[in-house]
Amino acid sequence: MKKILTTLALSSSIFLGSYANATKIGYVNVDALLSTLPQIQQASIDIKAQFEPRELALIESSKSFQKRVEKFKKNKDTMLESKAKKEIEILVNLEQELQSKSTQLKKDIRSKNESVLKAVQIQINEAINLFAKKEKYDIILYQKIAYVSDDIDITKAISIQLKLSEK
Repeated sequence: MKKILTTLALSSSIFLGSYANATKIGYVNVDALLSTLPQIQQASIDIKAQFEPRELALIESSKSFQKRVEKFKKNKDTMLESKAKKEIEILVNLEQELQSKSTQLKKDIRSKNESVLKAVQIQINEAINLFAKKEKYDIILYQKIAYVSDDIDITKAISIQLKLSEK
């Protein structure tokens, strides 16, 4: 009985070992891929163009607010108390409005970046799937990995696949 179990264990390890050797594995460095993709570079330009007017307006509003604060500090000793209180109230409201606009702008930019990134991730996954099927890969990894041999790094091939799919 012991011989049968040993033989069975040995046979299964040989079978599994030969199967593991036949497995074709690839790795894609997504960070490197994203930094070189023309889609990302163009999206960055588009996002900057879309949000730059709001950023510039916010900067101008901030400068105007700072000038108003400086003017108030300079003149507050000569102001009537009621006028000073009213100006402080206006300044507080302006500051809150600036903070709100700044927060909304950051949120809008982040949302746009996420939507662009999501679309590009879909393209990357499609390119990886197409490449994997064409080249008969069993596994392609693209999360953080401690070490990857150059032999299984297919980042350049996927980059080419993405560029071809854009045309």
